[in-house]
Amino acid sequence: SRQRRDSRTLPVPSRRAGKADLRVKLGVLMIATVRELLGGRLKFGVGLAIAIAAAMACSAPGESPSVEAPATPKMPKRWRVVSDINFEAADIEPVSNQLGARVSALRNTTYDVKGKRLKLNTIVAATAGDADAIMAALGKVKPKEFFLRRGLIIYEFVGSDDTTKAMRKGMARLAKQ
Repeated sequence: SRQRRDSRTLPVPSRRAGKADLRVKLGVLMIATVRELLGGRLKFGVGLAIAIAAAMACSAPGESPSVEAPATPKMPKRWRVVSDINFEAADIEPVSNQLGARVSALRNTTYDVKGKRLKLNTIVAATAGDADAIMAALGKVKPKEFFLRRGLIIYEFVGSDDTTKAMRKGMARLAKQ
């Protein structure tokens, strides 16, 4: 399934949705994502670019198929997945441009942790050189404690100041896997 939801999750367009329905749901998701990030005083431009691209990742029928990113890693038990979006191939290009490296797959998972939202971006680099470039780009805009590389896969946490403790806990969990 492209996305796991519960009753409090915003509706996300499906491939079978009509064009008008798709536009309305996509607009609602994009507005909510931007409002959530700006309301939480998001400081990192890359995270905002990925969040906006995540809202655009739900494409209409006939558009390019998605490139499957690795499954979302196991997180602490009380972390509830609110949304899990695997990007469409066409929607990865703006993120690649922002990072200055080729990205072959991208997943954006939003978690609810004790009533606060944080995001985990799973970025798959096209080559080892691209992975190095992505790590360098992320290192320029955020503390190194919030991203981790495993081969061609880079995990990046995005959140507000009040989610720092949870993001550290998530990174510790990732480091053990």
